[in-house]
Amino acid sequence: MFNYTNSFQIEANHVKSVIIDQSIHGLSELFEQYRVSLQIPYSTMTNFAAFRDVMTELDWVTEEEIRIYHESLPSLDEQSLGCYIDVLNLIDVEWGRYEERADIVRNYMRQSGIPISPNAWINKSPKTFNVFFKKEDDFFVKKMLKLYSENYWNNIYYDEKGLEHLRNM
Repeated sequence: MFNYTNSFQIEANHVKSVIIDQSIHGLSELFEQYRVSLQIPYSTMTNFAAFRDVMTELDWVTEEEIRIYHESLPSLDEQSLGCYIDVLNLIDVEWGRYEERADIVRNYMRQSGIPISPNAWINKSPKTFNVFFKKEDDFFVKKMLKLYSENYWNNIYYDEKGLEHLRNM
């Protein structure tokens, strides 16, 4: 669930923060902001599916909480912005289901006889994941979720180079 506020309190202790604003133009700049802020050790975020995969992992982040602050919405076309908000929502849901996901993977590995490393993500405590938007963006963010959350995953396709594209919705 997203948080709406007009006063961001960026804390250093036990919190890893990502700050997003309108100076970010395009998806490559957006993904780069996340890569740098979260010190992502590899750079495979070239589309929303890869972004979602990376953001639901984050096992290298030592802080207990991850906060995404939107000082303003990034400068993206409407379709990309709607998809970005939808994917953030999906990531938020995934972090809320961390224990459930870990149990499923843990049970599968045990039943399959696959050894579980003590350092595996399923043995780590879940992180708290919070997304913040300005109060004034509340209506727009909710509108984008209504427009894109049902449609995004059904309208995605990949070209022969593996690049992600959206059909016109």
